[in-house]
Amino acid sequence: MTGSGWWVNDLKQGTRKVKMYDYGYNLIYTTPASPYSDWTADWTDVYHIYAC
Repeated sequence: MTGSGWWVNDLKQGTRKVKMYDYGYNLIYTTPASPYSDWTADWTDVYHIYAC
């Protein structure tokens, strides 16, 4: 993905965090626990997203 956008973490189970990785599976960002959102996120270089 590239460019700006937004995301909402509203996970209800587990640790309630989301991890975002680049193409080579290097961790870029871990969200705070839900509920949490970012209305000015930068999606540049995000290739993989995992709920954990």
